[in-house]
Amino acid sequence: MSLVSAFFLAGLVFLAVPWWLHRLNAHAADQRTFSSLFLMRSSEAPVHMRRELQHLWLLGLRLALLIAACFAFAEPLLELEGGGAVDDQNVENRLIVLDVSASMDRTSGGESTFSTAQAIARELVASLPVGVRAAVITASDHLELIAPLTDNRAQLNAAITASTVGSARLVADGLLGRIGNLADTLNAPGERLAVHLISDFQATAMPAQFNALVEGSLWPLTLHRVGNDEPNWAVVNVSEGSDRQTVEVTVRGFATPAQVVTVTLEQNAALIDQRTAAIPADGSVIVRFEVPDAGRGNTTWVAGISTADALTGDNVRRLVRSDTEQISLPVLSSAQRPYAYLRAAIQAGAPRFNVVKQTALDNLDAPVVVLLDPGVLASGDSRILLRYLAAGGAVLLVAGPATRTAGRLPLIDTALAADRLDQSSRGVTVLDRSHPALTGYAVWRNLVVFQAIRTNRAAAGAGGRTGTGEVILALDDGTPLLVEMRVGAGRLMLLTTALDPQWSSLVVSPAFVGFMANLLGYLAEDLLPVQALVGEALALPAQSVKLFTAEGTRVLGLAQTIGRPTVSLAEPGVYQLQTPGSNRLLAVNADVRESDLRRTAEDLLERWQAATASKSALTASNPDEDATHSLPLAPWLLALLALLLLLEPLLANAGGPAKWGPTYAAVLRRPAAGVSP
Repeated sequence: MSLVSAFFLAGLVFLAVPWWLHRLNAHAADQRTFSSLFLMRSSEAPVHMRRELQHLWLLGLRLALLIAACFAFAEPLLELEGGGAVDDQNVENRLIVLDVSASMDRTSGGESTFSTAQAIARELVASLPVGVRAAVITASDHLELIAPLTDNRAQLNAAITASTVGSARLVADGLLGRIGNLADTLNAPGERLAVHLISDFQATAMPAQFNALVEGSLWPLTLHRVGNDEPNWAVVNVSEGSDRQTVEVTVRGFATPAQVVTVTLEQNAALIDQRTAAIPADGSVIVRFEVPDAGRGNTTWVAGISTADALTGDNVRRLVRSDTEQISLPVLSSAQRPYAYLRAAIQAGAPRFNVVKQTALDNLDAPVVVLLDPGVLASGDSRILLRYLAAGGAVLLVAGPATRTAGRLPLIDTALAADRLDQSSRGVTVLDRSHPALTGYAVWRNLVVFQAIRTNRAAAGAGGRTGTGEVILALDDGTPLLVEMRVGAGRLMLLTTALDPQWSSLVVSPAFVGFMANLLGYLAEDLLPVQALVGEALALPAQSVKLFTAEGTRVLGLAQTIGRPTVSLAEPGVYQLQTPGSNRLLAVNADVRESDLRRTAEDLLERWQAATASKSALTASNPDEDATHSLPLAPWLLALLALLLLLEPLLANAGGPAKWGPTYAAVLRRPAAGVSP
């Protein structure tokens, strides 16, 4: 037996109360009338009062009442062997897991491997014993329950027929653990399950350590192998030459004989050229194409091969080049030294930005504006920037001596509490490691900050603008160093230390160039990816981005992009990424490891299956906490408590005190024994 809230047992100390009350003398001394006590001699003899427990039946009832109350609130649980909810523990319901990764689309002799897998799944449904249920799960980069645990064979067969092969990759590492997590949603506690995995069991899907195959397994596993070792060719890479006038296409064979294939290349949906290439046995070849100048704008290349092989989905691969047009970067600076550091960093790490130093601002059409220690902004500049932010623009505000002297942050109208940090230095702490501005750099702990400004976090300005925001970098004393704020529909990034060696070591650190490139690229929404793999978790470092397929179907809308979303694309192709200031292309291709159709060695699969069977047998012969169920006793104790509360006053008053004993109130009101005059 176990207790949920054992601390309620501390209430047992109150058992002393009825014990003490029932020891009070229930017999009063005899009283006699006497005329005067004047002539009586005083006695020094002590008076001995004998105290014994009175009314034992009532005492026991009251003690039982307190004990029942304490244990009821402690919520005892009685552990019982067995699942409790299952009538027949010998019945094993089935989890039918269908591999729908890209390699399952292979064909052999005109027959699809996946159709063979579906036929095996239907046989497992047809052979279900009476009273046994089954569920159907598809597996690739993620698991999906397509038919719940049921004995309805028509429903199970319909789910199997509706399943289709995807373009993602299946990894066997931790697969059984993921299946166990999904099975927890089937509402079958305590039931015995048997997993039937139907797959081609690619060698590239197996983990390096055998333990990773059986980790998390709870039930016996039966492996159903489909498909054969088929030779296959694939386009494994497409890249642009360093001269930007050639495109290189790499074609590889997997367990293939020597073969001559035809390689084609399209640029923006127009055929550029086609060439033949001799691929050695189980080898690869690189084919170079000269490409015409595509000019400004986005460019798409699609490389393909024409050959009869087992898998056709990997015979095409895509490459995109984003628009290389220069981005204007207006910079308003009150000091020459920070501007020089910023300009040098941009020229080294972000040459796409064209720095334009300005002393006053006009109508802005740039995606991001930099304010280097502006101090007090002119009223005209402030109005222009506020309109710019309200329309969705981005501003990088870097503090410095002029800002500290002004005493307030411009644009967000937040008061400052300027402090000069001592020369003992303050380290830097990363609070948001996933932020795109910090990508690729782990040296922040080596930075030293000597001076920074402190904002009044409680201050708020007109129009709902506030000085608070998301702190990305902070000093080790908690002072915010890099803060991202929302101002209207736009974003403002605040750096609370100046771009000056007297304020921090940032500008002389190797991380400065990459940090400024990432920071400006993030604010300009210029860090969008250009390539990804099917099923890969893809981060979109933009606050307002839309994602469309090549046919114009929306995949991701504005409402889904709050907080820098992560998406996973299920199909290869060329996608469009749209932000308020740009229109980018994204090339999504299948993982080349799915192209290697060689299967896992049979002895490894036998060991895998045997390991899960022995583990399940050990669990069945040595039941642990998973093979027990708990019976709560609190409801029964509460019922007993209610009964005792009803009986106590009835028994205490029924028949008078002479029979059952006095109530507590009568005991406490009893007059002291003595002699009445």
